[in-house]
Amino acid sequence: MAVYVGIDVHKHYCQAALMDNNGHVVKELRFDNTSQGTSSLITLARSIDPQVEAVVEPSANFWIRLYDKLEEQGINVLALRSERVSGFNSFGYANPP
Repeated sequence: MAVYVGIDVHKHYCQAALMDNNGHVVKELRFDNTSQGTSSLITLARSIDPQVEAVVEPSANFWIRLYDKLEEQGINVLALRSERVSGFNSFGYANPP
């Protein structure tokens, strides 16, 4: 089993969803876009499952520190722009309520 983390990065904060192998969102959270905030996310994700994989949406240069921290902690992380993912809008995530 693994936990999959999707992260929307903003200048001062990030919004994340943690999903299990079955595609169920087990936790959603907002955390500060700081080293301490990222450490909290990593601790939470690893408390669900030690194997963590992450995807971050790169915006401006706000995502670089987060990406580097995740990678330093041995997390497989991808930077992926949502508009480049075929079918992304069909999941309803592009226009949240």
